[in-house]
Amino acid sequence: MTQVNVEKKSEGKMRAVVIKADGEQQRAAPSRSIIDPWENIHIEMSQGIISPPFEFLGLQSIYEMSSELQSNIDAMRTNIPGFGWRLKRLTHTRPVADEEPDPLVEMRAHHEKQELDAFLTYIDYDDQSFTKLRGRVREDQEVNGNAFVEVIRDLSGQAANWRFMPAYTMRTTLVDPEVIATVQKQRMIRNGHSVIRHVRKQKRFRKFVQAKVNGPFGYSTHRSGDDMPTMVWFKQYGDPRTMDWRSGEYVDPLELDPRWHATEVIHLKNETARSVYGTPRWIGALVPLLGVRSAEEINYTTFRNNNIPSMAVLVSGGTMTEGSIDRISQFVESAIQGDDNYSKILILEAEGVEDDMGDMANVRMSIQPLTKDQHTDGMFTNYDQRSREKIRQSFRLPPIYVGRAEDYTRSTADVSRRIADEQIFNPERLEEDHFMNRFLLQEFDMEFHEFVTNTPNITNDEDIVRVISGAERTGGMTPRVAHSMLEDILGRELPPPQGIDLDIPFSLQMADAVKNQAMPTEPGQQVTALKREATALKREVAVRCAAALEDGYTPEDILTELFESGASAGFTAKTVLALLGVAND
Repeated sequence: MTQVNVEKKSEGKMRAVVIKADGEQQRAAPSRSIIDPWENIHIEMSQGIISPPFEFLGLQSIYEMSSELQSNIDAMRTNIPGFGWRLKRLTHTRPVADEEPDPLVEMRAHHEKQELDAFLTYIDYDDQSFTKLRGRVREDQEVNGNAFVEVIRDLSGQAANWRFMPAYTMRTTLVDPEVIATVQKQRMIRNGHSVIRHVRKQKRFRKFVQAKVNGPFGYSTHRSGDDMPTMVWFKQYGDPRTMDWRSGEYVDPLELDPRWHATEVIHLKNETARSVYGTPRWIGALVPLLGVRSAEEINYTTFRNNNIPSMAVLVSGGTMTEGSIDRISQFVESAIQGDDNYSKILILEAEGVEDDMGDMANVRMSIQPLTKDQHTDGMFTNYDQRSREKIRQSFRLPPIYVGRAEDYTRSTADVSRRIADEQIFNPERLEEDHFMNRFLLQEFDMEFHEFVTNTPNITNDEDIVRVISGAERTGGMTPRVAHSMLEDILGRELPPPQGIDLDIPFSLQMADAVKNQAMPTEPGQQVTALKREATALKREVAVRCAAALEDGYTPEDILTELFESGASAGFTAKTVLALLGVAND
């Protein structure tokens, strides 16, 4: 909507009518749709609940309001868990080429893979893929420095589902003074086979509590009602005791209805030395982040209010009638806006005024455009750029990952991707894989496989060929190593090679199969099996010639017989005579 502001000067003869956009100031901030669930809950110190160093809902709100923070966290979420996962068969559990596979072992490995695949495929309670669940957990961990996952078990006590829990609803408690005996499973390699060892350990556990949020934006893990408590209690993952989720008290499992059994929580965090909670990696760039937001709001307000008007109607030597002022106002509101009003005409009137001598002054009226004086660019552009660099540097991300690739070439882009994957993304993937393998080992006695997060193909194909060729020439590239490299590059499990030894370089196996008979003057050449057979045949002919001489045959008879029967095996007459000890005349 366009607004007309009229400015009057009583002491002068100049009057201005300013036409500009609607000057109503609006702050570019969304309405508050999420209420802090802990705002109205009195936390009793006797319960041991610890407040986080930074309020999770405040961090979440900053993330939702910041375009720069969202692009950096999206890059972390996409490049760490976003490429999917696979189950990789452990190398030492694969059958050796020279040995017959053990049917019982292969059946157990196949059954284990089916069970793990089924669990990981349907692991999310909200019917989302495991990759998406990991993405939500990674986002919460980057935004708040903390992420929480609920482990839901079936009636037999087996882990059946995971569920994402928003960090802003969660709190943790002080560590329990009571020491609990637990059993931890460890996988060992003994005599070339995987062995699951059970180790007894002493551990102190924590409790977790969630403030129930009701309404359209609410998350409530358990069924709630007016008579239910405002907090839901959970026990730490691995705690063997039974807890009542209504009160957080440990009870006898036989005395508590299974409906009230508390589930377990896995707490993932960016470690910090000063708190049991984690801290987001961008917290050091909080001031530049808020500064970028403030600069964007100032620019938005400036453009929205149009502080410098588009045009001004100037009247000199007279005064504009009230009817003309009203006509301008109505014309701007009804006729200027829209594509069909370009040919409309506005008629203005002005009245002259008497000067000091009593004469009527000449009235002059003009319309002065002011578009050249309007702001053509935003303010604080240098500050905005430097602040965005500081935010991105807190994640150690190259500019190409947040959409700033104007100065990149293909070679610099490849180097940036490789460095980022080596220094940032891959270490995080390995850490997540380590956690997943420990979890799956603890829950499913995983013996033949390991959990692996897929990686993007950031290697150059020419570099791979050079590495493989060099390792092949030096005897370091075995079929097993090449097979593992292909699985990592392609991101999927491949069937093992058949008919060859996986731990002997392929070149040595080929040389042994072909029986290379090349002369020293033929380096690097592999003679075929036909040459080997021809050499053996020549030796046989020489033996037959020697036997014929002993039986009384003359050299001429032997030579004639060889060439007429075609059994000379490639010998020339000179060579045969030399074998028979006859001088060549």
